[in-house]
Amino acid sequence: MLAGADTALRTVARFAGRSRADGRSSLDVRHVRDVLTGGFLDLLIIDCLALVATRALHLLPRQMSAYAAAAAYLAPKLVAESMDEMSAVLGEETFAQDGAYAMFQKQRRDLPVTSLGHAGSAGRQVSILPQLPYFARHAWFADPEPPPDLFRPDRELPPLDLSQPALLGDGDPLAATLVACTDLLEDADDGVGPGGPALRFLARVLTGELAELKKAFENVAEGDREALSSPQSFGLADRYTLVLAAAACLGVWREQRSAPAGRADAFLAAPAWVTAVLYRLVARLGLPLPDRPVEPQRLVLEEVVARLHDRRSYDLYASPLA
Repeated sequence: MLAGADTALRTVARFAGRSRADGRSSLDVRHVRDVLTGGFLDLLIIDCLALVATRALHLLPRQMSAYAAAAAYLAPKLVAESMDEMSAVLGEETFAQDGAYAMFQKQRRDLPVTSLGHAGSAGRQVSILPQLPYFARHAWFADPEPPPDLFRPDRELPPLDLSQPALLGDGDPLAATLVACTDLLEDADDGVGPGGPALRFLARVLTGELAELKKAFENVAEGDREALSSPQSFGLADRYTLVLAAAACLGVWREQRSAPAGRADAFLAAPAWVTAVLYRLVARLGLPLPDRPVEPQRLVLEEVVARLHDRRSYDLYASPLA
């Protein structure tokens, strides 16, 4: 799914960057810039959550089930919505069957197939919901953080032991990363770079959302099917996946920021992308927002254009393309 969305974003970025007869391009339009940055940020959100879910299979096998379900639930939603926004930028080229932009139509057509997997989105929420009352009473704001290697794709993993994963998790250490990163930002000065105060505010708001989820689920009895199958509970499960995604992104940013010289990715170690990501997630949750972080958005757009010209992938790895 990430590969298909990467190709779709690259196709639209190439379309938007072409020069018209008057020397201008679609990139001069703010909405187009917002669509491109939003599509890139969604790919980073998905990749951070996917990174955590897959590495947790080795590092946190007893807790990884909620993370796997959250990644499988959230990724198709974000990609589908991003594709819809990008199609508006492409206009009639969205339906092209051949030519320079025909690949977008193919990726959009294939998305429902690649996102189906073993169950639909409701099935993934059903995998998450039974765990939330336990997390609310025993894990949230109480669990220790996961190991730093959970957020570092370059680190070696212990051998995979498929006897260890559990259907229901016995903790939620990823949520503890959100709390720890919020504390880190509260204790830091404004030297975290572009978006510093905004990043601090957004992390605080997301930690507040975790506290609201705790209130909502701590009085729900484990196994109370009637309560867990209500529309309200499904809506809260959706909000929980967005909180997890924020925690995964903050974890990746923090580990890149603290990596030894020469080992960190300069873009991922800077606060611009994670500030823009958290702004997008908080807006999706409908929570209070700071003033729009203009500088982080500008830097993210510059990265979109640079990766297009340098032929690098739109994910955590910025891999050279053939």
